[in-house]
Amino acid sequence: REANRGASCSGQITEKEQRDKMPPTKEAVKEAFAKADKDGNGKLSMNEFKVALTELAEDDEDRKVGENNETVKMLMTMVDGDGDKMLSCDELLNLITLATAEEEEDPKEKLKSIFRLYDCDGDGFISKKELAKIIKHMKMLYDDDEDSPGEMKRKINMMMVMADEDGDGKLSYDEFCKMTNSD
Repeated sequence: REANRGASCSGQITEKEQRDKMPPTKEAVKEAFAKADKDGNGKLSMNEFKVALTELAEDDEDRKVGENNETVKMLMTMVDGDGDKMLSCDELLNLITLATAEEEEDPKEKLKSIFRLYDCDGDGFISKKELAKIIKHMKMLYDDDEDSPGEMKRKINMMMVMADEDGDGKLSYDEFCKMTNSD
């Protein structure tokens, strides 16, 4: 009996323990996506998204996230780049990138990940529309009072004027960093 207990405590990290400590790989995310995409349309509904979150969960706490409808809805809104209330595999990968960025120690790397997340069309800039999505997401996170559409538009225009140094109507990564006081 004593020998058996000693053998199981060899000091080596099991493959499962190592997997649990690392963020999911791109392949694991694609597998979870395929498993959750029950109707095979290449997009995840909210219920399918919950399945993917459960599949990718590393522990009980992560699994609870997938069970909370409000949290799932917020996450879905946050990464749904095209606004169709469905998630593509790329959008799910963006969420995992953001989650990984949350654990990132280097603030510059974290900010790069966040910038890429909100650069929905992948053109290397954040447009007014993309900036509006950031603000909407922040309001959801911090349960801020809802602004009227006119007030929201005014705030976005003001932020864009203040941050868009070259006046091209969009934010570069450097402008985004300065706007967030993280340069």
